[in-house]
Amino acid sequence: MTKPEAPLPPMTLHVVTTDGSPFDHALEGESFVIGRSSKADMAIPDRSMSRMHARFYQDQGGWFVEDLGSRNGTQVGGRTVDHPARLNHGAVIQVGSTSITLVRFRLRSVMTATRSLSLRQSCCRSRWKFAPTR
Repeated sequence: MTKPEAPLPPMTLHVVTTDGSPFDHALEGESFVIGRSSKADMAIPDRSMSRMHARFYQDQGGWFVEDLGSRNGTQVGGRTVDHPARLNHGAVIQVGSTSITLVRFRLRSVMTATRSLSLRQSCCRSRWKFAPTR
């Protein structure tokens, strides 16, 4: 009897587009296509991206990306993707002029919460430091 594969840890893509508007996209389902076409699962208005540029998919207990014959190619860690590339936490994927970073969902949540707490503590220190004296 074969043992079922353990579910993949929740992952998210942190996407920074050409206009600098960052957003996060949770990796869900078996696969999705990124491109500038409205028919792509993740449509991004990046002129250097092909209509159907790259496909992200699950296989062998991990996430992979493959270029779909795009004009400008897809890079992972600065290397051109000629065949499906396995993605690890922190992988930086370049699709056209758009930069995408693969992040563990929980880790990103913890990082955001820590940054928020540090900012609040810093503001409180500043308030007390500059409070008027009588």
